[in-house]
Amino acid sequence: MLPKFQRGWAPFPNVLIDLVMPTLTDTEWRLLTVIVRQTLGWQDASKRRKAVDWLSHKILRKKTGRRSSALSAAIASLDTKQLIVVYDRRGHVLSTPAMRRRAHDSMLIGLNPAIHSFSTVWPALSTKKILSIENNKRTNNKKKTTAG
Repeated sequence: MLPKFQRGWAPFPNVLIDLVMPTLTDTEWRLLTVIVRQTLGWQDASKRRKAVDWLSHKILRKKTGRRSSALSAAIASLDTKQLIVVYDRRGHVLSTPAMRRRAHDSMLIGLNPAIHSFSTVWPALSTKKILSIENNKRTNNKKKTTAG
């Protein structure tokens, strides 16, 4: 029998790892990973994956290891980048930090439904930009190895 921590798994959109991860801050990446886990990582009775989940700052702090202020900034950034969508209890989109503060309670958060057709969701990230990121990583690694 497998240990408890190895039994479950969550499907993770490749585009988030291949294109998005290199461009995010650590807190943004942790938050996005928690959102994927809390949504796509669960199935309902009909075997459909959850699209959204109720997530409070308390839960997000516990799961990411980050402070509320850092999480608020990361939520705003991921929302601006059109990677996530945040709703209130009535299903209204909370598109600004002020709207999210007024919600006072848990927020219904999920990945942008268009994430799988990502080229239309996040046009700012082009192949050229990805190659630039990769080249910068290689250059930085060479500097570290030649300096040491």
